[in-house]
Amino acid sequence: ILFALLIVSVGFLVVIGLNNSTAQTQLRAENYLQAVNLASSAMDQTLTDLEAGIINLDFNGLPLEEKKQIGKYERNLAIRAASEDMLEITVEIVWSERGNRKNYVLYSLYYRGNS
Repeated sequence: ILFALLIVSVGFLVVIGLNNSTAQTQLRAENYLQAVNLASSAMDQTLTDLEAGIINLDFNGLPLEEKKQIGKYERNLAIRAASEDMLEITVEIVWSERGNRKNYVLYSLYYRGNS
C-alpha cells in the first residue's frame, strides 16, 4: 500500500509540475506577443506620421529619441539618419519577466526622397 501511495504521490507531483511549466510558458508567450504588438503599433504610427508630415524631421534634429512606459513595458523609439535620405527607425520594447530583463527590437528604414 505504501508503494502504491508513493507512486500516486509522485504522479501527482509530476502533473502539478507540468501544469506550472505550461503556465509559465504561456505567460512568456503572452508577454512576447504583447511586446510584438506594441512595437508594431508604434512603428506603424511612426511611419504614418512621417508620411503625413506630422513628424517633420530635418536631419540636423536627429537623432530623435522617445521613451514611454506602457504598463509593465517600456517603449524606446529612436529615429536616426541612416544616410543622406534614409531614416533608421528603431522600436525597442523592454519588460521584466521573473527578474530577468527581456526585450524585443523592431527596425525599419524610411526613404525620405526628394520632396
